Amino acid sequence: MILLIDNYDSRVNALYKQIQALGADVRIVRNDDTAPEEIAQMQPEGLIFSSGTGMPKDTGWCMELIRYFAGKIPVLGIGLGGLAAAECFGAALQKAAAGRSGRAFNVGLDVRSEIFRGLPGVIGCKEPYMHTVADVLPESLKIIARDQYGQTAAAEHTEYPVFAVMFRPEAFADENGKTMLENFIQLALNKE
Repeated sequence: MILLIDNYDSRVNALYKQIQALGADVRIVRNDDTAPEEIAQMQPEGLIFSSGTGMPKDTGWCMELIRYFAGKIPVLGIGLGGLAAAECFGAALQKAAAGRSGRAFNVGLDVRSEIFRGLPGVIGCKEPYMHTVADVLPESLKIIARDQYGQTAAAEHTEYPVFAVMFRPEAFADENGKTMLENFIQLALNKE
């Protein structure tokens, strides 16, 4: 079971349907509805933290959940969820480049990362993100994607399958978002 943590994201149902269409058993809980102990009893095989508005401090139980499950099961943070995952491991956050609002942009991927397996080296995104991770990361994190402006677009933990992605899978200009989610589900369910 993949547990989708809703950060009060208006498009969480679209993400839910994408995950479900890939054949995963998926459930949604709000970020402040269920304590970490209760989520542990659900025995999820992977956690996905949705996007939303605000900053990581506004994400209810998310930071505690990421810390608790890191190293136990795969974790994917998207948008605000990605910022929370990166901040949990000491990354500083910053505003994204100005002047990009409403513009499509490209992202260069490190395709050696399990989350980007099978994707091209450059993908197109339709929606910019408002905040990102500063380029100087703690030793526990590494950059796995940069946007065309040189800013960090994704990072992953150096030891655990924890991925912090600033862009939404549904914001991809093609089917690559589906592939990214499929890679995460395969990782979570130990399927190759």
